[in-house]
Amino acid sequence: MSISFKRYKSGLTLVEALVSMLILGITVGAMLGVLMIGEVSAVKAKHNIEAMNLLRQKMEELKNTSYDDIKTVSAQNISIDIGQDLVRETSDDLWGVILVEVRDKNDIDGDSDTTEAEIDINAGGINDSCKPIYITISWTYPSWGGHSNVSEELVTLICK
Repeated sequence: MSISFKRYKSGLTLVEALVSMLILGITVGAMLGVLMIGEVSAVKAKHNIEAMNLLRQKMEELKNTSYDDIKTVSAQNISIDIGQDLVRETSDDLWGVILVEVRDKNDIDGDSDTTEAEIDINAGGINDSCKPIYITISWTYPSWGGHSNVSEELVTLICK
């Protein structure tokens, strides 16, 4: 009479366990990377929206200002808490500089003078009492390995 033993293979070998852990680590790492990129993109979008809202607000203020009082305003520091944390000066906040300038940047009236405050927009030789307004906001936000500088600008003519 002979006795035979059956071998049952159960469990994992060390190599199989290591390969499984490697695959799991790569998958989790990729998902975390996508989530981090999504979070950074959401903060950038919030910054852009808040910057444009601030530019529009400044433009409305200028439209409601007396024509003679519209002039270049020196750069002003801004800080806006746009995060859910409601704590100022954290990485999700928008802080930078806003500048209102009255200038003829593109020489709209064609007289080679790009520093004038009023311009002749139809080149008829008569000053049309219009002022070119440039409102620029610049800010810095954290990015991979440092900081990135961003700016947005609104341009218009305000006439008497």
